[in-house]
Amino acid sequence: MSDESPHKGKGKWRAPFLAGQESSIKKDDVAHNTILSQPQTPSSVLSSNDGSPISVASSSSRGRNPQSPPRLRYPSRLHSRDLTANTFRIYLKHYMDHVPHTSARRRSPSSCRSVSPSPLPRSGQRMHAAAVRDRLAFETPRKLVQTRPTSLASEEQTPRPGRALTGVTDQTPRPSRLSSRISRLSAGTDTEDEDGGGGDEAARICGFTLSHLRRVPELAMLAHRVVDAEGRRRAREERKRANAGPSQSKERGSRKLQETSRESKDTKVKRLFRFAIRQLYEEGSIVIWDGPVRPLPLPSLTQACDTLWRTNASTSTIFSTTSPDTQVEDHEGELSDPPPGEEAYIPLTPAYFAGVVERAILDFMAHAAVSAQNRSRGRPTFDLHACLDGPPAPPPGPTCAEILAWLRRDARWARVGDWAIEETLEWAKTEGRVWCIGNGRWEVCA
Repeated sequence: MSDESPHKGKGKWRAPFLAGQESSIKKDDVAHNTILSQPQTPSSVLSSNDGSPISVASSSSRGRNPQSPPRLRYPSRLHSRDLTANTFRIYLKHYMDHVPHTSARRRSPSSCRSVSPSPLPRSGQRMHAAAVRDRLAFETPRKLVQTRPTSLASEEQTPRPGRALTGVTDQTPRPSRLSSRISRLSAGTDTEDEDGGGGDEAARICGFTLSHLRRVPELAMLAHRVVDAEGRRRAREERKRANAGPSQSKERGSRKLQETSRESKDTKVKRLFRFAIRQLYEEGSIVIWDGPVRPLPLPSLTQACDTLWRTNASTSTIFSTTSPDTQVEDHEGELSDPPPGEEAYIPLTPAYFAGVVERAILDFMAHAAVSAQNRSRGRPTFDLHACLDGPPAPPPGPTCAEILAWLRRDARWARVGDWAIEETLEWAKTEGRVWCIGNGRWEVCA
């Protein structure tokens, strides 16, 4: 059983464990006060005092400390009324948004080189320290003077022309930050602007595959609970429908229930993961990623993910129980190996999307400038208005709608909504990367 692309086969794909009853997901969500997000507004869930999830827009990250992500109620502590496919989709998006970064599979050569050698064992460290003391004991005083701190040694050394002593006026003129940034953006090599954190941050961006998400313990636990809860709801509805109808409907309902029960739980869980990923992809909350992917989760990452879930002292008691609702069997051995070239996804966060939006602004302005130049070539040789007006002014930056239309020419951004553009522009404005020149038009800061 291989992990296939979740968004393929759109016409034939059904909601998990509810074939032919896709609308019942929204009906259950309304009946149980479960979060319902707008088609183009992703939501996340926070824990309330009464235990029911609260819907908040994920775009509220502007006023929130990025080091303190919101905590969701632990999956084992959710009420049965909240165990729906929509809740699972929100938990999946929350994990992709706030999980701690891990090292990518591909590393740059500079990051592989270390300034200091690998640490030695304790016994080796003692031998190494003794060897250093013996070597220093036989060195000349001149050698010892050179081993002093730089601040002391620099006072006795003869001044030499260095980078700090070179006059600014003697340096070769360099292009401005904006012009060099434009060249990098047009060449597609501006990793600093694309992810908002420089080269080191670029190496930290890793995509999420279906194989990775299915092996996250909390998500797997929640998926099993959702499958069980939805199965109980469906069985209850079938029994009510069978008792209210004639004998033929009873036989038909029991036969349909048996066919559904024959399907393994792992198949339903995998279908639920694919359903959630496809929903996030369709609404523009995640995009396809062709870069490095995250490795499969390790047990050592469990403590690092504790910041995502809200737990308390009673949670440890829940972990020790043997209730089938809170204990999930270890299905790690039943999962198939990740296929080569598996599709990966990344959440469309403002920090990542800002570089894409900036590149779109610069490309839009460059295209508008070329179009204006071509129009000016069609004028007569002597144009009185052109002489009086002078050279044409550079075209202004695009609006949010024009940026969205420019990006949607690429199939990768075809499902991105205007809310993502607005959120990214506001975030980039607070970071000093773009500014609004008026009338809703945006340009890249110099």
